[in-house]
Amino acid sequence: MPRNHCFFPRSRRHLVGFWLLLSWLFAWIAGAQAASVPNWYRKQTKDQPAFLELITHPDAYIGRIVILGGTIVRAQNQQGGISVQIVEKPLSEGWGSYRPKKVETSEGRFYASTPDFVDRSRFARGVDITIAGRLEGVQDGQIGERSYRFPVVRVSWMRLWNTHRPESEAQGSVGAMGSGMGSMGMYGPMGMGGPMGMYGPMGMYGPMY
Repeated sequence: MPRNHCFFPRSRRHLVGFWLLLSWLFAWIAGAQAASVPNWYRKQTKDQPAFLELITHPDAYIGRIVILGGTIVRAQNQQGGISVQIVEKPLSEGWGSYRPKKVETSEGRFYASTPDFVDRSRFARGVDITIAGRLEGVQDGQIGERSYRFPVVRVSWMRLWNTHRPESEAQGSVGAMGSGMGSMGMYGPMGMGGPMGMYGPMGMYGPMY
């Protein structure tokens, strides 16, 4: 008669390998979830208009929660925070990350307005960023010699993707599990800028107040 096969590994070596693989799988899933845009924002933006529509008729959408992303051009101090100019890029919605795609196409630029406790050095030129927040207005400016009206989003959640920093520093400051602007940090779901934080949608300085 054929021998019964047990699902669990029979040797200690295989058992250790099995649990290491299982631990890695759970860590990978947790990391993917941590990098995701919080579900509250995704629900609010199910019918979000295309970016081209936002820059063509920005006044019609002031007050709307939006999810946008792209590549940072520059960051500058402003009263009460930091203004980050971003070249818009289409976003990949895999695992809910909304990470900017590696493409050359763009429909324009916008400004992300962040609270003043954020370190401006994080917003280096060329870094990819995803933000969620409320469209709060339009800022007149220029791109080269051309006049331009930049939509301005008040950020309540963000994710920096490629910080060009050492691995240990990037993970600690802006990584998915870091203490800074990652999904579990001050801009994460449970942080100061997350949905339940003081600058999040439910907080005292958030868009719902």
